[in-house]
Amino acid sequence: MTSGQYVTTTVTRFVAVTTNNTIVVSTSSGKPLILDQNPNQELYALLPDGTLTMLPVTQLTVGDSILYPAEATWVPITSIRYETGGNHVMYDVYMTTPSNYIANGVLVPDKCPCPV
Repeated sequence: MTSGQYVTTTVTRFVAVTTNNTIVVSTSSGKPLILDQNPNQELYALLPDGTLTMLPVTQLTVGDSILYPAEATWVPITSIRYETGGNHVMYDVYMTTPSNYIANGVLVPDKCPCPV
């Protein structure tokens, strides 16, 4: 984010996990972003007052904008829905370079230090 450049990472491990809670963040871009309710996961957020910060996903609010890196654009959050209960399959992806990224509408949080 600070350098404005992309980096290449190598996936070293891919694990399916089940969680009993999710956050569904809808934006003006169309497809919602699905997260688990884990405050250790952070996204780049642009707040309504112009502040740029890494924000825990549990602190996102309607009116904030989040970065969609593939498009290099900020998209405003239009609604947030918390789903508690049930079983939701998500994936832990371990990689060589620490980073958060979005894959198919799901946040893949930083898992480093990366186990081998």
